[in-house]
Amino acid sequence: MVNLSLGEALAYNCVGVAYQKLGEKDKKFFKNAIEYHMKHKNIADIGGKFIAHVNLGIVYNELQEQDKAAINQQFALRYAIQMSSVAGQSIAIGNLGKIGGG
Repeated sequence: MVNLSLGEALAYNCVGVAYQKLGEKDKKFFKNAIEYHMKHKNIADIGGKFIAHVNLGIVYNELQEQDKAAINQQFALRYAIQMSSVAGQSIAIGNLGKIGGG
């Protein structure tokens, strides 16, 4: 049996990333990216929440909203620690170091 919420979470992530890529050329698309990354975060499992927070942190940093960027990367770090993912921890910490650097 297919897990519909897992498929829905994956779809939200894909749409959010697509808008995120569009936002690199036109920042107006970042609002849509945030909307879909939030939807993803709200229904995802722990690994999905990690991914959603990483993506939200990246988008908020692009929008020069460093406080929101940092908060999301800190949540990503917490989820990486819960998953015992050293790679995930490295990603979140690396993204924290990039905040404000554009």
